[in-house]
Amino acid sequence: YIVCGGLDHNTFSTNEMDLDRYLKKGFDLTYVEYRGRGHEHFSDELLKIFDWISRRTRTKFPKEIDAVSMRPWDRLFWWIEMDSPPQRTMVMPSDWPPTQFGRPFALSAKVTALNRVTARCGAEEVRVWLSPEIVDFQRPLTINIGTRRIHQGEISPDIDTLLEDLRSRCDYQHPFWAVVTNKPSPSQ
Repeated sequence: YIVCGGLDHNTFSTNEMDLDRYLKKGFDLTYVEYRGRGHEHFSDELLKIFDWISRRTRTKFPKEIDAVSMRPWDRLFWWIEMDSPPQRTMVMPSDWPPTQFGRPFALSAKVTALNRVTARCGAEEVRVWLSPEIVDFQRPLTINIGTRRIHQGEISPDIDTLLEDLRSRCDYQHPFWAVVTNKPSPSQ
């Protein structure tokens, strides 16, 4: 939801590239422009903004994930977490724009009706966080990272994982019950 005044040319021209991108990609966008008004807070739009937001909810656990990033701290994308992405794909904000433009780090993951999780990403370590909203704990589970199968068979909820997730993410409504990683733990 974007609100601006018709006389506030600086704000529009500053954000023109982002607006073009949103409109071309088909984002759910409402653009409101008040003719004859400049840069202001538009408090008369607040109730409309809250009404617009209240009708849009984000899926907590999407069955398909497609994400790209160039920031080194972007690690968790819904239920996929990764560490050590390829260095050539990372750019610190202080180094923007990069002198040699690399490609952003890409991550894709999918959960199928057959209780199968597949993920593709170039990170060294990948963790798949699981909950009843994502997989069925009563059925065998298959998890593939790239071409490598990292889990096949039964998986049980783990109280230590659940408590650690509650401590670290503080999401008491949608905690993760188990985690599977492509790297063995140090105790193994």
